[in-house]
Amino acid sequence: MSWKDDKDLGPWEFDEQPDKWGYLNNPKWSEKTDAQEFSEAVGNPIDPTNTHVPCGHWHKNPNVFGPAPDINIGTTFWYQQSIDVYDGTIGLVGMTYEGDGVNDGIVSAIYDVESETWVSWGVVRNMYVIYAEPNTCRISSKGYMAYYCSCSDVPYWEVGDTTAPYYMRLYIFEEGEEPRYTDVWSCDWLTSDPYYCWDYVIYDMMDCIEDRIACLTYVNEVAGVAYNRWVVKTSEDAGLTFPTEYSFPTLAAWAYEGSYAHKLRMTDDGTIWVVHLVNAASPPYYVQLWKSTDGGVSFTKVWERDYSLDSTAGRITSFGWDVSDEDGQYQTISIPKDYSVAYDKLFYVSDDYGATFTTKTYVTTDSYMYTTLVSNGEYILVLSRDNTPTNHIDFLRSTDEATSFSFVDLEDYVSGISTSYFDMQKNMNEIVTANCGDPYYTPPDYPESDDFIGVAYSNDGGATWSVIQSPIPNGDTESVTLLPGTVAIELDEPVVWPMD
Repeated sequence: MSWKDDKDLGPWEFDEQPDKWGYLNNPKWSEKTDAQEFSEAVGNPIDPTNTHVPCGHWHKNPNVFGPAPDINIGTTFWYQQSIDVYDGTIGLVGMTYEGDGVNDGIVSAIYDVESETWVSWGVVRNMYVIYAEPNTCRISSKGYMAYYCSCSDVPYWEVGDTTAPYYMRLYIFEEGEEPRYTDVWSCDWLTSDPYYCWDYVIYDMMDCIEDRIACLTYVNEVAGVAYNRWVVKTSEDAGLTFPTEYSFPTLAAWAYEGSYAHKLRMTDDGTIWVVHLVNAASPPYYVQLWKSTDGGVSFTKVWERDYSLDSTAGRITSFGWDVSDEDGQYQTISIPKDYSVAYDKLFYVSDDYGATFTTKTYVTTDSYMYTTLVSNGEYILVLSRDNTPTNHIDFLRSTDEATSFSFVDLEDYVSGISTSYFDMQKNMNEIVTANCGDPYYTPPDYPESDDFIGVAYSNDGGATWSVIQSPIPNGDTESVTLLPGTVAIELDEPVVWPMD
């Protein structure tokens, strides 16, 4: 029987090859003059009569992995964490500022939902976060975690804002590797050379899909000249370089004021989406949706609406927005409707990739609806503060595209949540939420949880929740040691072994 008899029968089962030895008698090696000289020089000469002398070992993976040293983060107070979730993995980055040049920096923590274990992918010291609002941490399907912040290499509060250079910086955390960073924008308060960027808040202004990362900022000036544009820089090599830059239309100098006037998301197909508020001194006030399908080289305005036609809230600077993960077919934008009536919300909902939006209003008399939201077409989840008891946090959840909402009472799952600096992220039906330095605890009360940052987690689109306590302290604790996971170890075996 010949192999030709089976050649058209489709694929056959393949047995993966193990690590294996190479042999000196292999003609691809032994017939080469330089190979013969090399073998002679290392004391393992080629002998054609001995046909099975190993000359080396071939590893499928050039590195083997072993335990890394534990990471001691001492008694530092960590807070203002950012979180993300991807396929059963939760990522958390916390920041701290002591001003002592030793403990200042950021710390990473990675949680595996299935094994219920935390590890750290590294700590960055001697770096001073200027502003790092939540929603600046993203997990890539390629296995790294990105974190975007404005920071300085000197204790900026001590030397003064007008003298310390600062950076719009992207950090990359990866198991087995030291944290690395790229300064997407290098800024100078005094000269604006090369940039003077809006550093006060970086909220939903970075996202990544595989090795594509897009970062957004507001550029006030370039080399001392007024610029006043939102700018996106894009990387295709996991943040090593950012060769692609796109500037949105020029705005009035004051138009960027406020916290959250621009946001960026990416979908699994690589599309970069941006929502932009174009405000003026008086109506019209525009909310716009833009997208790029060529890696940030160009953007197209997909949709815009004068929201003053639908809202009496006036010129706003805060809004919520999310897209469905796969390709952005479902989009939800939320802005205030009327500040005078119990914080009503206006929702723009699209199921056709943002080409058209349906306008819906939700009116509530007993709750403050935050603009922090996640949605994927099956649900819309909005953080809410109930008036009774004071500052009691709930979710408002819709499964009919914002036509109606129902309360998900977190008292059944989580207690002790404050109301500052929320972060909420989703991947398909997994959702995580946390807020600045909060030590969520679950009934019955766990006293030990009070000193450690907590994360609320749902895997059913926000219908039910559980609490996961992190190992990151947010108060006075004893010295804390984090597990480091694994690290790549270089092989110390020689290329050629003499065989006695």
